[in-house]
Amino acid sequence: MAAVIGLPLSEVDQICAATAQRTGQVVEVANDNEPAQVVIPGQADAVRIASAAAVDAEARRVVALDVGALFHCSLMAEIAEQFAAALAETTFHPPAMNVVSSVTATPMGDLAEAREVLRQQLTARVRWTETVARMAADGVRRFVEVGPGARALRAVPQDRA
Repeated sequence: MAAVIGLPLSEVDQICAATAQRTGQVVEVANDNEPAQVVIPGQADAVRIASAAAVDAEARRVVALDVGALFHCSLMAEIAEQFAAALAETTFHPPAMNVVSSVTATPMGDLAEAREVLRQQLTARVRWTETVARMAADGVRRFVEVGPGARALRAVPQDRA
């Protein structure tokens, strides 16, 4: 995986599509983290070629990411089907509040949709920019980031939302 910083999503999409077509290997957008940061996973050679193309297209930076798996990528399709079987056996309860999916950037409608969106989460692009914009449009004013490490929980300033 690599993070491409300083190019718009549409340009990174084009770079990935051209690289995939030229190499016959998988490289695609996995995360639209913000308007100027996009993460691309795929087969190693294709990611290197797409990364070089992003630099040639005047990306500010391209950073190789050391990850345990190629999440949010079509290379996870087999595991997604195994995950779907586990989801089918899992009891879900209606959420106490609206849940906006980063797969669709829309609120989930029902529990069946929740299962499907969770399955897709392994292979589908994370549409984070759209998701945050949707929540802001719906009136959300405070965002809290939860993740690993020492800064596992922190409030995101409103002007970044």
